[in-house]
Amino acid sequence: MLKKKLGVVLASLAMVALGLGAVEGASPSANAAVIQGWCDTATPYGNGRYIYMVPTLGWAGTPACQMSQGSVSRGVEALQAGLSCNSVSPGAVDGNWGPNTTTAVRAFQQLKGIAVDGVYGPQTHNAMRVWGGLNPGSCRVAIYSPYL
Repeated sequence: MLKKKLGVVLASLAMVALGLGAVEGASPSANAAVIQGWCDTATPYGNGRYIYMVPTLGWAGTPACQMSQGSVSRGVEALQAGLSCNSVSPGAVDGNWGPNTTTAVRAFQQLKGIAVDGVYGPQTHNAMRVWGGLNPGSCRVAIYSPYL
């Protein structure tokens, strides 16, 4: 119960921060869904042997999160693997979002015809139809996503 209340409070604070433009790197066009925080981990989605990793906000297990240059997390690693699976090279899949990952995100956004802001958020998540699997170098087509 306390965890749920904390989640509601944090989500409310995030909405206020986005409304005031206080979240660094926030882009209104890229944040059509309510952003609940920064992606700090990755969560497996899918079923059975068909599993892929998606960036999520760990405490809530939700992909309603964002990342940008300077982020360091398992979520960045999942994004980098997904970009590689979409034939857009982010450089090393190491969980560190540097200039190469920003360039790859921008190229992916342009390729998919969405707002090019170099920030990972709901719009980029929805456009990412192929994600990295559990094994390095494996790719899986998304069959489920909370945003879709």
